[in-house]
Amino acid sequence: MEIRYHKMPIFLVLFLALCTFGIVNLIIYLKMKRWPQQALDEGLKLRNGTLIRWQDITRVVHVVTSVEGTTAARYDFETQHGTIAFPFQRVVNSAEVIAYIWQRLPAPAKGEQRESAVEPAAAPVSSPSQAPPSPGSPGTQTFYCRDCAYRWGPVGVQPFNPDAVEHQLFLYCEVCREPQAVVTAQRTEELACLHCEQVAIKPLSDCPLCESVDVGWA
Repeated sequence: MEIRYHKMPIFLVLFLALCTFGIVNLIIYLKMKRWPQQALDEGLKLRNGTLIRWQDITRVVHVVTSVEGTTAARYDFETQHGTIAFPFQRVVNSAEVIAYIWQRLPAPAKGEQRESAVEPAAAPVSSPSQAPPSPGSPGTQTFYCRDCAYRWGPVGVQPFNPDAVEHQLFLYCEVCREPQAVVTAQRTEELACLHCEQVAIKPLSDCPLCESVDVGWA
């Protein structure tokens, strides 16, 4: 399975090149060479040609980085050859790729999964199969699946008020496979995906990866 990444905006590439004389661009390029390029039956093939076999992955770490209100997440696959970063939020077909990878990861690696918050502080260590993820800052929550450990968030959540004019809905697009939070004044209106503008969206009531209904928010 080919892993397709969203390209970095050209204006950002030029800005970094001008401000840092290309040094940051080179660092980013070298890091991207160690990103997974293909998910195969035998393992992950990196952009530099290295094949990381599934049995070599010993642990999966879910890393959440939050800087000045901007949150990013990735998976770190710890192997005998070092740590492989997988920035799944930058992957075009992320849900499909994560499902493919999760089905092939060794059971011990999935059982040892840990969550880590890099910035501003480290989150408590927890196993997704035993406990939900740690809550984010006030007003944010993370959607999670207890069966496959899929997570989305943290995302801003409004307190539910049945008398409010506007209501918040959590939806999942079946075209671009992106979850999203939508605030609407009419809960019955036809809504379109915020990303691809298609109308093939449904309530986020089960896991987008394994379709389990054993999901929750924390």
